[in-house]
Amino acid sequence: MAAGLTLERLMMTHGNYNLTSTEWYRLVLPNILESLHRIQPYTQVYYGREVVLQSPFNFGYHTGMAYFLSADLVQWIATSSIPKEMSRGHEDHLVAEWFLKAGWRDSLARWISDGEFIDYPRNRGTWAARYTAHTRAIHQLKGRDEFLEAARWFMSPNSRHEMDSELSTPPWDFPDEKVTSPSYEG
Repeated sequence: MAAGLTLERLMMTHGNYNLTSTEWYRLVLPNILESLHRIQPYTQVYYGREVVLQSPFNFGYHTGMAYFLSADLVQWIATSSIPKEMSRGHEDHLVAEWFLKAGWRDSLARWISDGEFIDYPRNRGTWAARYTAHTRAIHQLKGRDEFLEAARWFMSPNSRHEMDSELSTPPWDFPDEKVTSPSYEG
C-alpha cells in the first residue's frame, strides 16, 4: 500500500466511495484501500463480489455481502427515475438491475468482481476460501470467536500458520477453489 495512505486521505484525495455490507463483515482495510487506490479515475465504480444468475435472468450483480459504489453512481441512484420506478426487491439485485436498465453493463467503466471477497472458511459458504495475504473482505463473521479468529490470522503469523495447517487437511474442501471467478488484479 502507498505510504501514508489512510481511509481519510483516500476519500479526500482519491474520490469518495460508498460501501454497503452486512453486519457480519470484516474488511481487510489495507488491502481494500490498495485496491480502491488503483482504480482510476474514481468514477463509475461498482466493485464487489459478483454473482451471475443463469437463465431466465441472465445478469450479474454484486452480492450484498459488501460492495462499493463511487459517489457519482450514488448520486445517479438518488436522482434517476429508474430506481424510483424499480424499488421492490433485494437491494443488491436492484442496484445491478438499475445499471442494466440504464444500459451500463457493458459501458460502466469499472464493474469489478473481486474474488478476494470471501466467506468465513469454517462456515463453508458459497465463497468459502482460505485466507490469503490478498484477502480483502470476509463475510459470515457472525460471532465474536469467528471475528477474532479472522483478525488474528491477519495480525499474528503464529495464528496464521496454525489455521493454515488445520485448513489444509483433507476434510477441508472449499467450494470457491473449484469455481473460476474473474478477479480484479489491478
